[in-house]
Amino acid sequence: MNNTPKSFRTTLIFHSPKRKIFESLTQHINLWWSEQFEGNAQYPGQKFTVRFGSNIYKNIEVIERTEQKIVWHVIDAYLDFPDLSDKQEWIDTYIVW
Repeated sequence: MNNTPKSFRTTLIFHSPKRKIFESLTQHINLWWSEQFEGNAQYPGQKFTVRFGSNIYKNIEVIERTEQKIVWHVIDAYLDFPDLSDKQEWIDTYIVW
């Protein structure tokens, strides 16, 4: 078994004003990711949960928030997909915007 940490990186290009993107990532997560949003994502130390039905969720903590960068840390997760062997694979993932 390979225990080497895996990384994934992609680039997203948004054709929206920077301020609108920032607000979407800090105040309006329920409008673009999941309507089942609980908690707060505006400031470091705040925690939030996104759910997709009753068997899929991610608990996330805001680690950093500046006008140029937002960092989230997935502190708990469960993905109930039949073919997924590690249903908690998102735990300890950092999402950097």
